[in-house]
Amino acid sequence: MSFVLCALSLGLEHEQTEYKAQSTKLTCSFKVRMILLFSLLVTGPLVIAVFLYLHKHSSKSKSPMSSLATVHTTLSPDGSVLVNGELWLAKSIDDNLVPEKTKVIVVGLSDHLLLVSRQHRRKLEANRTTSI
Repeated sequence: MSFVLCALSLGLEHEQTEYKAQSTKLTCSFKVRMILLFSLLVTGPLVIAVFLYLHKHSSKSKSPMSSLATVHTTLSPDGSVLVNGELWLAKSIDDNLVPEKTKVIVVGLSDHLLLVSRQHRRKLEANRTTSI
């Protein structure tokens, strides 16, 4: 009789242990899912931002040299110009005031500063009209 009671108690303990193991598995599974979801929510946008940043800066950008630019802020002689949709600091080599919205040509580059000229643009336009 004691043998039977002992076997029954072992059977019950075994079932309880198995139930606890299953509930632990479910809990671990839930925890793992929550950690993965949280990781994706946090790191996902970061990965996308890094990808877009690298994609933008790795693309071959056109050199601003000899490009036509539009004066954004008056060059006296320093100011800014728009070249290929990008805003650059610029300096006029003509040593005179160049008003906003004037078309100029980029003739050089000095320490992240574009050197621009209205005179060179006029010469370039004159050469284009005579060659046609």
